[in-house]
Amino acid sequence: MRFDRALRLAAVTLLAPALMAQGGVDPDFVPAAYPDCQAPAGFVVGFDETDGAWGRITGRFGAVADVLACDGYEVQAFDTPFDETETACLDLDPPHCSYYQALLAIDLLVIGNARPGWRPPVSEAHAHAIARWVGEAGGRLFLVADHDPWPGKIQALAEALALDWPSLFEDWAPLQSEFRIFSLAPPVDPFLDGSLDPRHVIARGRSAAEEVLTVQTFYGSGLRREPGEPGNLLLAFPPGAQLTTADGLTKYPADGYGQGLAFDFGAGRVYASAEFTMFTATVDASGEKGMNAHPSNEQYLLNVVHWLEGLLPDADADGLTDARDNCTLAPNGRPVAPGEPEDQRDTDADGFGNACDPDFDGDGIVGASDFIDLSQAYGSAEGDAGYDPDVDLDGDGAVGDADWQIFQAAFGSPPGPSGLACAGTVPCP
Repeated sequence: MRFDRALRLAAVTLLAPALMAQGGVDPDFVPAAYPDCQAPAGFVVGFDETDGAWGRITGRFGAVADVLACDGYEVQAFDTPFDETETACLDLDPPHCSYYQALLAIDLLVIGNARPGWRPPVSEAHAHAIARWVGEAGGRLFLVADHDPWPGKIQALAEALALDWPSLFEDWAPLQSEFRIFSLAPPVDPFLDGSLDPRHVIARGRSAAEEVLTVQTFYGSGLRREPGEPGNLLLAFPPGAQLTTADGLTKYPADGYGQGLAFDFGAGRVYASAEFTMFTATVDASGEKGMNAHPSNEQYLLNVVHWLEGLLPDADADGLTDARDNCTLAPNGRPVAPGEPEDQRDTDADGFGNACDPDFDGDGIVGASDFIDLSQAYGSAEGDAGYDPDVDLDGDGAVGDADWQIFQAAFGSPPGPSGLACAGTVPCP
């Protein structure tokens, strides 16, 4: 489906009473790229529309569908119900089970606030089918569950994905507002702002234009991976945040929890969000909420889906896609604490970051003459007559053992590798 402004307005008008009951969909919202939308490129995004899920194309996630359709994704309803009688089939021959076949026909499944009201939670067999599709078939899952009762509805799926996702409410005392802000580190106020991880490509995008500095959320719940399971907590709660029951009487510390989590799962990928409204375009009595209120939420959504698709390769996991990274195999991304090396430090401006450039003489190979340069500067520090910033490979202000180790590992090889097209020329970029 390609984004169609007239079609969207017609759908919102037709479904207005139901949508207003869910908080009110903004009929004026259009993707930031509109009208310069891309044609569908073949990557299929299915929105779970079974059992009354809130995250439907014709519901609260209409704005998500619009943004993705405008970006060139083929969006469609995923309305194949799970048949509990297929449990044995899934154990024996998953590709020939109807629900699993339906999953294989899409690339990304979006589940937003599944099973509302009286509907039963996702079963263990259903969760097993989705987890198996992700882990074995390389499926991608965008899983969203707001505050209680939504996490309880997908608890079996959370457990299958090794997620610790209690069905509670998050509570950021002393906040008096329903809005929460996650800021690219360091937060503006570490006790009021959550942290948006600057080391992950979802925050950085493919270019400076796609970098996300802040994300706005609204209440929600909190989640993390189970202990020992790898994952990147993109939106981490600030110190003092709590998880609380609906009546507010029982509270639990939320250290290590957050509202956005990205991780590889077998052959596939998962992004889990503990907040729903941030990805909508909502209008209610208190005003606008979501992508219409905080435009960077829209770019964050696109970055999440680009990462799920595999469009944000980052071999060294330093937060910069390989095409933007002057050291693709040596982490040298944005600093997250005082005293860390500066972002993408390249003192000789040749397109190879210092972290992967012991080729001090620029002859294209790390060799004997470079060893002489390192030996002459060894033991020096900033301010000393013999200090050479090009030889300070780790950027700590001194030439020492760490720089020697980088040099030794690269001896006899060319500098880099760098993802910059201009690498090897001065200046670059």
